[in-house]
Amino acid sequence: MKKILSLFLVSFVLCIVSCEDRAPTLSTAAIMARQHVNKMVSFPEEVDYEFGSHRGSGDAMNGFTVYETFTAPNAFGMKRKYVYKCKMKYLGGDKYEDSSWECSNLIIEDVQTGEQWKSYDY
Repeated sequence: MKKILSLFLVSFVLCIVSCEDRAPTLSTAAIMARQHVNKMVSFPEEVDYEFGSHRGSGDAMNGFTVYETFTAPNAFGMKRKYVYKCKMKYLGGDKYEDSSWECSNLIIEDVQTGEQWKSYDY
């Protein structure tokens, strides 16, 4: 009887672990959006995203709207603070693979000047 109970308990735990929701979250969408932002800035290796600064809404079925602040050098090498906004649509597959996402309506704005750079489809 103890063996059956132990087997049942182990099976239950394995089911809980294997049935974990693997759908992308807003945090995953923000991580993937950063790749698209980095393609648009002058010095992508020097971009510094503020920890926990991403905001937004949505879900894996309908897509996410993501906002995040970051600091990066402008074209003249001066550090500036920016905010980006974009729509991220999960296409399926590995949620950490760039090809599994579609980024659209990407706007990067200089926080101080309000100057914007836009990329509508990426």
